[in-house]
Amino acid sequence: MKNQVLEHQFGDLLYVPLFLTESLLPYRGTHQSFTRAYQNTDITIQGGADRTGLIPLPTGIIGRRLLLHFITQSWLEGSPEIKIRGASTLLTQFGIKHSHASKKNLKRQLYSLSMMMIRVRSHSTFDKADTEPFKVSNIRLMDSLNIYGIDEAPNQMCLFDSTVSFSPEFFDLLCELRQNHPPILRGALYGLNGPLQMDIYCFLQRRLQNENLMLKYGGQKLSWDNLYQQFGRGERKQDFQKMFRAALSKVLPALKTKSVRFADNQPVRVLKDGIVLNSIPRQVEPVLHVPNK
Repeated sequence: MKNQVLEHQFGDLLYVPLFLTESLLPYRGTHQSFTRAYQNTDITIQGGADRTGLIPLPTGIIGRRLLLHFITQSWLEGSPEIKIRGASTLLTQFGIKHSHASKKNLKRQLYSLSMMMIRVRSHSTFDKADTEPFKVSNIRLMDSLNIYGIDEAPNQMCLFDSTVSFSPEFFDLLCELRQNHPPILRGALYGLNGPLQMDIYCFLQRRLQNENLMLKYGGQKLSWDNLYQQFGRGERKQDFQKMFRAALSKVLPALKTKSVRFADNQPVRVLKDGIVLNSIPRQVEPVLHVPNK
């Protein structure tokens, strides 16, 4: 049977590692670290430091689009180093208007990404983080970042290529994970307006396509407390529910394609005490062939 992904150009797709479907990046602000706990594993992302002080984590729409774009290019090219012809073209690709403010934000997000560290801590039991044995892996996101042409006009050709070089350990992690994660549609994700909407979309793309889980439990229920732990950023819980409901209403249409129709089986049902997830077909099937490392 023809692989569905062949119906799309590679430029239409984004590849999202599992840990990036868990709403790790801040929505806004100057947060320097953020941790998610999953049973016996903690994942922490942390910003770096330079002579001016602590460097915050990447945030918002541009921070997320940059990271997914770079990961996708690295995945497709089978190389930890990717080239960019004129950094200002990134804004065009992301559908973001060129302005002094957007270019300034692009510079900040790129610098934050270049300084970011991922720390994975695993311990032997689910309830005590201080037990032995335990394992800690410190993974630098990038080895180097050379950026030219951010301040160029959109149609102006840059004389030098910009380069992004992932660290060997992060690229090894991508190579381990890429076989198990179907791509998502770039246009669907870029059509969403806000980091919370983007995070919900990536989260649902993974959860709604887990047919074994859905068949076993007849749908997966997540309480508002579960969702707050996943997507909350310290706001009041009643405010979070309003934010999540509003964002979810924008995300659901983005899950539809010609081959994915909801009919009577809505993928997400909103209840008073949480939501219920039901399985839907994948928008895009996994790639059968991947570039060699």
